[in-house]
Amino acid sequence: MPKFERLMSQITIDGLTIPNRIVFPAIHTGYTEPDGRISPKMKHFHSELARGGVGLSIVGFTAVSAQGKFCPETPCLDDDRVVEGLAEVFRAIHDHGSVAAVQIAYAGRQNRTGLEGMPIVAPSPIPCPDLKIVPRALSVDEIEAIENQFAEATARVRDAGVDMVQIHGAHGYLIHQFLSPLSNQRTDIYGGSLENRMLFLLNIVRKSRQRVGPDFPLSCRINGQDYQEGGLTLDDARQIARALAKEGIQFLDVSGGVRGAERVRDEAMATGDFRRLARSVREAAGVPVSCVGMITDLRTAEEILQENTSDMIAIGRALIADPRLIKKSLRGEFDAINPCNKCNTCYYWISGQPHLTCPVYGEW
Repeated sequence: MPKFERLMSQITIDGLTIPNRIVFPAIHTGYTEPDGRISPKMKHFHSELARGGVGLSIVGFTAVSAQGKFCPETPCLDDDRVVEGLAEVFRAIHDHGSVAAVQIAYAGRQNRTGLEGMPIVAPSPIPCPDLKIVPRALSVDEIEAIENQFAEATARVRDAGVDMVQIHGAHGYLIHQFLSPLSNQRTDIYGGSLENRMLFLLNIVRKSRQRVGPDFPLSCRINGQDYQEGGLTLDDARQIARALAKEGIQFLDVSGGVRGAERVRDEAMATGDFRRLARSVREAAGVPVSCVGMITDLRTAEEILQENTSDMIAIGRALIADPRLIKKSLRGEFDAINPCNKCNTCYYWISGQPHLTCPVYGEW
């Protein structure tokens, strides 16, 4: 029987013990009711992933306010009903022995909500490459208010029973918009040098830490590289990672790519280039990192850990296609695994589906 000794070993991050090194990453599911509440489908989804043996299950993109929603189906953490529903999701994850995390975020100019009366905002009035809507530049007062919303959201989900909060600083959403010189052309303290462009993210971390104290695990998803000319480089990512570690972030999820650079990003994932990013960020920050990027089987995941590229492995689409992937692999039943065909139907906002679905698994 395959042992996957490194992959199935425990890891402790910021005092939180995770039963194995497998992460289900933050993937937006769209599993909400028409009135915004968490649907039973989301609870079932994360319960099945935990039942299948995932060590850490991250509930995907949850907005810190209504204006920060990515699309109409985005859960919103300033709504008590949503927080109550998430508490049920966290309990379902715990019931099967897994650790629960939630990703908190703000869309900024990368906004598909279509909500009337809520302006699309960003660091600078530069449109998203594909949505092409010119956003309104945020004032300093508004920026500080959003920082406070992140801190409040962190405290609310902590009180709802989550084990870890992941701050979304990647993939072209608002925090990343501040970090990238392509979307941030401000001339005040939030723009210019990389140090200034990091201020929004670092303030969010500081304010969140003030709300939840020193012992609650905070993590961050960052781009190891944007794969876009003029965007963030690996050297930038290393500086950002070091700054986050100094602020007490003890776990980094290293991803890459932005809107407009999907082809280059997908090619980089397919060739394993995300492993290089994870290794380099890990070396720079000196904290545990998770490696992501089309990792579809446990043998590859174990190999990555054995070569000290990262400390945890994120498996997303392959677990959507077969939530029993882990248990089948541990029994050596590789031929029984339903393999992901990389159709990207699970990216429902791109494929045109009403919520996450998978033609391999079926309807969740």
